[in-house]
Amino acid sequence: MDEQELKENLQILKNFNEWAEWIENCQFKKQMEKAPAKLEFLFHKDGSCDASLAYPDEEYLRSYILVLRMFIQRYDLSLRDVISEIYEKLPISGEIKSEFRQIREELNGYLEENAVGISTGEKITKNYILRGFIYGHYAHLGISRFPQIKGWREDIEKFLIYKSQFVQISFEIIKFLLKFRDLNKKIFDFLHNVY
Repeated sequence: MDEQELKENLQILKNFNEWAEWIENCQFKKQMEKAPAKLEFLFHKDGSCDASLAYPDEEYLRSYILVLRMFIQRYDLSLRDVISEIYEKLPISGEIKSEFRQIREELNGYLEENAVGISTGEKITKNYILRGFIYGHYAHLGISRFPQIKGWREDIEKFLIYKSQFVQISFEIIKFLLKFRDLNKKIFDFLHNVY
């Protein structure tokens, strides 16, 4: 890797860290730390049920999702593509590369876990819920790409169960993003000492 490519790659990691810092200080995270999402059911004598979901302000959630999308889509900050490639190419220790792979595997493992409290007879992963809400509900890529969101919207109780999962999953992802940020800081220190 030549010096110019190294500078460009380090700038991408710095940009990653700047957005991770924004996430660390965002209102969505602060509100979730104070009062996690809470799903409540009120059962009536006639057998009907009302459901309600208390979670951080919707605007704070939407702001966070806009930034989160940069980390999961194919942009400069994408963990799946760009950042992974940078880590493999950078002249850094095998230990740091291994730590990156481990965190990425933990994140992927977390996202492939079954969603909690959802029993449909089929495997519903956290990743399925995350992408369904981001791309089918918030980013409006449409129901054609994520038809499950239409079914979720038609049943308010089901929708709130899935949304409570989505809010919690979105919050948990912050922990992983901050681990990557801290690892990027190790890279900056390592390269500063080497070069």
